[in-house]
Amino acid sequence: MLPLVSLVFAMDFDTAVAELRTPATWCAGAAALAAMRDERALAALLDAYARPIEASKVCLLEAVEQLARGGAVEALLSNGDVARALRAMSLCADDRWIPLLEAEVGLTRATEAALDVMRLQRRTEAWEAACVRLLNHPAPDVRVAVAALLAHRSATREAVSARLQIETDIAVIAALNAALAPA
Repeated sequence: MLPLVSLVFAMDFDTAVAELRTPATWCAGAAALAAMRDERALAALLDAYARPIEASKVCLLEAVEQLARGGAVEALLSNGDVARALRAMSLCADDRWIPLLEAEVGLTRATEAALDVMRLQRRTEAWEAACVRLLNHPAPDVRVAVAALLAHRSATREAVSARLQIETDIAVIAALNAALAPA
């Protein structure tokens, strides 16, 4: 009998994807797909991770992270698979996603989903800078959502105050005031 490592690297793409169907074999399939570095693998792994099966999915998540950080998220976006790209970004927070998320917020097809993923990212300087830029988004609902994200953040208080001075939408004004209110 071959050791598991040998079996993992001997799998072709289709066999590895088939292994994702059941928890008993999905770690072997996930490892094989991650090792292949095939951009199509990220979609298959995300679909397996999303299945409502009660079992440890750590190996699936590790493979998703490996492929996502290897450029597969960008490939999904360029192929128009925004939903899966956003799902991958939500599973493995990384400052690399911030410019991509900021761009997706500007596209009406993915605004709400991209904002949801922004909520899941680490609160870094890059994240704060993107949120401050999004305070000037033309859509009031985006400005309201971003104001809520920036609530009680001392590093962005000045930017929120500056936006409040020029804001005309009542809902955004309320959200900006709430963001500036003491915690």
